[in-house]
Amino acid sequence: MNENIFIVGKLQPLSDHQLQQIDQSVKFSIPAGYKSFLGQMGLGSFNELLMIEEPDPGFMQNNFSDFRDLWEWDAGEETLALNGLTIVRTIDGDIVEIIDDSQLPFLMLPRHSDQPVKFPDFSSLIDYYDQRYDFAGNLYFDPYAEWQQEHINIGRLMVENLQIIQQIHEGFLANYHPDKVFNADTQPKYMIQKMGGWVYFDNLSGSSIRIKYQASFKEQATAMIDFIDGLLEQAQANILNK
Repeated sequence: MNENIFIVGKLQPLSDHQLQQIDQSVKFSIPAGYKSFLGQMGLGSFNELLMIEEPDPGFMQNNFSDFRDLWEWDAGEETLALNGLTIVRTIDGDIVEIIDDSQLPFLMLPRHSDQPVKFPDFSSLIDYYDQRYDFAGNLYFDPYAEWQQEHINIGRLMVENLQIIQQIHEGFLANYHPDKVFNADTQPKYMIQKMGGWVYFDNLSGSSIRIKYQASFKEQATAMIDFIDGLLEQAQANILNK
């Protein structure tokens, strides 16, 4: 796993008690590397594409017991999957489980293929998606702790939207100094640690701006949202007055 992961805001690591509960939820060993990750980072997402979710020992039984023919299985693998501990889902619909296999305990069930993929450890799993999504090592981890989000809708006409969002984008950068930016050339996401979140500009369609923050930074986030709303009103007025 890439050691230079950018952490957004404040982490909420799982407690020893919570980790013990995960151990007790299944009848097989939970890999140490995965538990170490939860004990340091907690639950959250990588780049809004790979979601590290609360472990669920009943997910496969409750959702896929009648749909096991979606995948082709090696001998005994189907039963292991049905009794696995679901830990990750992706934006594309992949499911990742921990199964009772000491050598290859991480099993990925892809949404768009019938061939499950196994991994020896949690780091290998993250590295796989790093390559698959072309992150090129530019990973950020966004904790679920205190998650709050605001959407600012720009409008319906794409040509006008792009002009408006460009003006807002320029005004934002003139007044704020992000800690880091991802996807700068397409749909930039600006990391703002003082509000535990980010600001995302949909510069391709110009349809919206998304602002994520943590609840304990609500005052700072509200000030930024109000500022962007003001830029939106001014940009819309500029378009009308042309």
